[in-house]
Amino acid sequence: MINVNRLFVLSRSFGVGKRLLAARVRHVGREATLLQLRRSFKIHSRNLAYAKDLFLGQVNKVFPYPEIGNEELEEINQLVAPVERFFTEDVDSAKIDRDAKIPPETLNGLKELGLFGIMVPEEYGGLGLSNTMYARLAEIISLDGSIAVTLAAHQAIGLKVRMN
Repeated sequence: MINVNRLFVLSRSFGVGKRLLAARVRHVGREATLLQLRRSFKIHSRNLAYAKDLFLGQVNKVFPYPEIGNEELEEINQLVAPVERFFTEDVDSAKIDRDAKIPPETLNGLKELGLFGIMVPEEYGGLGLSNTMYARLAEIISLDGSIAVTLAAHQAIGLKVRMN
């Protein structure tokens, strides 16, 4: 970028230096005015965009937190205990990492618990759980990364396409 002084000296020989300098001063003046306008903007205005509110530390509820009904809560509690027991007693994460393979007996245990069909509707033989219930089970399943990835792939890759 060319220095303003150098531009002035070069343009002086062509007789346009004063006009260029005046244009530069007007441009800088306009920038200063815009900066003042931005600074005077009320930060507590309710017309702010959501992202700006977040940046300013003003978090407003956009979506309500999902409520769990009593029936769904009972169903979650019935599923959580056996899954936790299976992961604490039957899953050997060190062996899975060492062998780079999930043992067949572990896969059969996951199958018996119905964990390969967490999000699959009941009419197709799955558990038909909601996203909230899936998230609760995912907390337990994530105790072993290999199993978590395996089960997540079964819930996501092509599942919706296969059901339609």
